[in-house]
Amino acid sequence: RRASELLTEVVRAAPHQTKAWLVLGDVQWSQRLKRQAATSYQRFTDLARKDGTPVPDRVAERLAE
Repeated sequence: RRASELLTEVVRAAPHQTKAWLVLGDVQWSQRLKRQAATSYQRFTDLARKDGTPVPDRVAERLAE
């Protein structure tokens, strides 16, 4: 839970940190917070498209659930 809290602080302070959104989504997913994870993954995907960061397959799979 602490990881989720810390990462939430990171993305609030630096909302354009693409990989932080991915890690936050992964942590939320592992905590079974699927709605929050979907929001984080969507933000990651939006930023990744802009900066050319590859989107892992798991992100698309989890967003489709």
